[in-house]
Amino acid sequence: MGSHTEASPASPASPVPFRRFLRAIDIFFVCVVSTVNLSLLTSTASAGFRVFWLWLLAIPCFVIPQAIAVAEISFSDPGEGGLALWSGRYLGERVGFLTSWCYWLNNVPYVPSLMVYIVATVSYVFPRLQTINPAWHLMFAMAGLWSIVALNVVGVGTRRWVNVTGACSTLLAVGLVIWMGARYFATHPGPLVPGAGEGQTWGIPPLNLETTSVFGLVCMSMIGVEIGSVFGAEISASRAATAWAAIRASGASLFCYVAATAALLAGMSGAPLGSASGLMDYVRHIMEGAMRGRAIAAMAALICISLAGAGLCWFAAAARMLWLCAVEGGLRPSLQRLHPQWRTPDRAMRAQGILSSGVLVLGFLGAATQEAYVTLLDIAVIIQLLPYVAIFLGLIRHGLAQAPPRRWLSVISGTLGCGATLFGTAMAFIPSRAISSIWQYEIKLCTGCLLCVGLGFWVFARRQQAPALNVVYQKS
Repeated sequence: MGSHTEASPASPASPVPFRRFLRAIDIFFVCVVSTVNLSLLTSTASAGFRVFWLWLLAIPCFVIPQAIAVAEISFSDPGEGGLALWSGRYLGERVGFLTSWCYWLNNVPYVPSLMVYIVATVSYVFPRLQTINPAWHLMFAMAGLWSIVALNVVGVGTRRWVNVTGACSTLLAVGLVIWMGARYFATHPGPLVPGAGEGQTWGIPPLNLETTSVFGLVCMSMIGVEIGSVFGAEISASRAATAWAAIRASGASLFCYVAATAALLAGMSGAPLGSASGLMDYVRHIMEGAMRGRAIAAMAALICISLAGAGLCWFAAAARMLWLCAVEGGLRPSLQRLHPQWRTPDRAMRAQGILSSGVLVLGFLGAATQEAYVTLLDIAVIIQLLPYVAIFLGLIRHGLAQAPPRRWLSVISGTLGCGATLFGTAMAFIPSRAISSIWQYEIKLCTGCLLCVGLGFWVFARRQQAPALNVVYQKS
């Protein structure tokens, strides 16, 4: 990368006036709370025990290459928005810009979906809330969203206590799920997999096309390990410590997903898992007597704290990507502004908050619009995987310039990762749920993805040198 003390004002990799306060342990907690999404546990587990075949495929083809790529990015591009700088360096400015664009755009509907899940969890604990006007649910979710905006503007979203609290709540919730599953399995002897033959405890059924379509969701569930590189200019730890923190977080997140999925499936014994209340249904199914109410309340509290922490981190990361898009040109120069006191991209955060509010309102409208909202979330899966294609292609080009054996490690990892990401993206076009019209679904999905990426190309085409860059890149 060269020296970071003297920088051209127009270079996105130049030093920026962010506060450097994140340590390696903070990066670990940020990655864990961002990667282990408790609301995705039931979505992947809904595929049944067949999902473990997908995990066996994802570990060598996506998870390990992802960890290697994140480690290389931490060393090579430690600036703000590191993964976009990495893509731009190896694949050109246009791809680097589109990486930032897709990473930001995906989080516009994602953070509101976390708020909706929190509202659904609270309503499960207090059933009377389920009967009130849905407008109140919208107000609660909107209040949560703008609380996240406000906390991020003042710099709380990346603070140590937020990361630790969110990650610990996530790990405690996963631990509770595993303990309940082990307890249920110990007191209800029989095959782990329902329907397995006599004496066939591990009779996992073979894959089918419907289950394979969940592969994109499995890959998406491990996305978040790279989030530390987005805060590159705010990290005070060494590059090696940052890389190892991300690798450890990848291992911890993988264990949480696989172990919790096994516990969920073993505990439910073939019973269906709801998309918004699956973890709560799981607790209600397993616990008995007076402990049931306490366990449900404890799980609900852990879920809410965990998802709030994840929302804070993802919103902060996405806003920095929007800031980077503005710095590179094509967007309003005002989005480049950092708050003079808190040193956060406050205007980018407010703009993102307004867009996310629109998506949130869309989700609470009529049934027809509900289907549109679900389609938006399907598009988000694809848009979230697209930056990883660029990251893995960059890893291949990076490896070609290295000496063996590092060259082969990078090239093989990049090839496997790129192939798995493209496969997961293709599988996302296969509906994993009942829909009224497959052709309408495919047309909406293709059109939505083309519009999102095409809009990014259009913004890049009109980018120009912004005079505000001299202010943005002044030394702190």
